[in-house]
Amino acid sequence: MAFSFGFSAEEEELDGLEQEGSFSASTAAAAATTSPPRVPSVSLSLTSLLSWLPERLSYSTVKVGGITLPRRDLFDARFQMVCEGEEAIGVESDLIPGQYEGGLKTWECSLDLVGVLEEIGKTTSYHGKRIVERLLTTTPPASAAPTHVHLCDFNTHVLTLVTLPNLLLAYHFATAEHIDDAGEIDVTDELVEAFQASLRERRIHLAFHAGPWEGLDLAADESDVKLDEEAGAITTSEQPSSKAIHADLILTSETTYNPSGIATLIEVMRNISAPSPPSSTSAPPAPLSTSATTSLVATKNYYFGLGGGVHALLAGLEEDDRKSGWKHAMREERAVRGGVARSVLSVRWFGEAGRR
Repeated sequence: MAFSFGFSAEEEELDGLEQEGSFSASTAAAAATTSPPRVPSVSLSLTSLLSWLPERLSYSTVKVGGITLPRRDLFDARFQMVCEGEEAIGVESDLIPGQYEGGLKTWECSLDLVGVLEEIGKTTSYHGKRIVERLLTTTPPASAAPTHVHLCDFNTHVLTLVTLPNLLLAYHFATAEHIDDAGEIDVTDELVEAFQASLRERRIHLAFHAGPWEGLDLAADESDVKLDEEAGAITTSEQPSSKAIHADLILTSETTYNPSGIATLIEVMRNISAPSPPSSTSAPPAPLSTSATTSLVATKNYYFGLGGGVHALLAGLEEDDRKSGWKHAMREERAVRGGVARSVLSVRWFGEAGRR
């Protein structure tokens, strides 16, 4: 059963306008309640994703605040799939439970999240930290300590056709004096080698995870792709680390549309979060510091025909507190009230000393 969200920030619609979707209540209800087939979770290496790059990338730009972001054109990604004998996904529907969750498109909430990150960058540094993202690609600048970026999506094709190409485009245009609103770049061996060399120089570790949230394992992702500091090459580890790994910043967008999946989303974010000290429970610290993990959740306030959204997330957090024994603190970082109302929320967890 498939349906369309109906309001995306796609190529011709990136002027900030939103349009409500039109789909039947029965279709929406089925999408929200049907148990999707189990999909395996896999960790992918940068080397394997680089092998998917085409000879050229077609791109367009989107402006968020003072940032101009290049991103691969949707038609270009789908054309590559067809040329390689794959069935194009997301053509007639934005969600097919258990198969596709809209990752090829740029959604309004993702752009809201970019705006919040731009504000964070003015006062807070996540250099040398561990970042987990779902649906938004971003590359932190250099720092003395390694920066670990875990890039996740439900579909492997989204990582290969959109996520990595967008990172390459961002690198290519990082030092450009001007970016055309649309165009193409050649994906040369020299560009790919320079991209990898830049990652090594800045000590940025990229790990890629495909599959559902509940399969996310930061230790396994990191063991799959490691940076060999001495050889300057990417190597594969045979045994994942048993050490618990916590994220410093978790980014997720458009993942609260299905009420039945919100509990899993919350549990995963909590499990990979480093809790704030228990003394902070009476007076939560500013959410955008790096003393503990901050989760930024970009969501529509309500998904018409589905439920979900902000109120479902709040209810899920309260229920998770009761079941887990942890306590959360949340605040609104950004609110968009025109058209389809949207929010970017920051969430933290507080726990007892010695737990985890």
